[in-house]
Amino acid sequence: MAQMDTLVTTRIGADYIDFWAELARETGDPEAYYNWAHCYEKSGEFSEGLIVIREMLKLPLPNEWQVKGIFLKAIFEKDTPNTAWATIQKCNMDVSPVLRGKIHSQRGRIQKDRRKYDEAILEYTAAAIYWEGNDHLIGHTWNNLAGLYIKKGQYDDAHQAVDKAIALWSDYEYLPHAHDQKALILIEEKRYAEALVYSRKSFAGIENKHRWRAEFFCTLALALAGTDQYSQALIEIENSFKVYDYLGDSKPKIKAFAARKKMFEVMHERSDIRGIEYALEISRGELRKAARHLDVNHSALLGAMKRRAIKYKHSK
Repeated sequence: MAQMDTLVTTRIGADYIDFWAELARETGDPEAYYNWAHCYEKSGEFSEGLIVIREMLKLPLPNEWQVKGIFLKAIFEKDTPNTAWATIQKCNMDVSPVLRGKIHSQRGRIQKDRRKYDEAILEYTAAAIYWEGNDHLIGHTWNNLAGLYIKKGQYDDAHQAVDKAIALWSDYEYLPHAHDQKALILIEEKRYAEALVYSRKSFAGIENKHRWRAEFFCTLALALAGTDQYSQALIEIENSFKVYDYLGDSKPKIKAFAARKKMFEVMHERSDIRGIEYALEISRGELRKAARHLDVNHSALLGAMKRRAIKYKHSK
């Protein structure tokens, strides 16, 4: 998840792009440029936002606005982590505590994408120090740590972290991200029915947040595939591709391709599970008979059952 600026007016989003664009061009005000770019960030139109932020950085800027511009540029470059890392390191850290926390948090996100997980943990921890007393911002730390724990396969830690984010974000616009994160953890644990509940929750109130929708469609497709709703899963993954096509960004589309590949893997596994369970049923739990029905040897069947966590009862 990108680190978002939370301390802005309500006039941020797709509906206010023209408002801030006109004000920026008329006044040359760096705040207007920043908010104009931030509107594109909210809608997920990163290519357009990057153009605006480059214009902003050509202006003579006070340090705080210069750093805000560099920070936002790094967010727009999130799909090329090494480029984003080179950008974020240009930030002068002599800024307000909230902004410094955001820089550390974004550095953590970039390090996670660069698979430098221990470094990412240090950056997120630093962000929490600078955000002390701000529950909404601390929620970002917990949600980001949950994503990191997923990468490390520490699912209990991931659940604890995201649950803290959900508790802190009960009245906050980033709650959908925490619900999506929760669904992703459950998918990794193959708890697909529970994942589907959280995935569907994540779509509440995000109509104009296009990149969010594209990402959440991928999660929803995996949850649907895991609950044997294959036709709907295919529809949702195609919805993700459509949103990425609308945004005109090819790099983030890689996520949709990866999700589609994983979705087919889930479908195949679910098909195998149903086949094994049926063979066990008609064999009344006798493994050797079930193995003959499946045309595999006894050891191969045991291995497949172990990998898929299939339990069975011996026949009497």
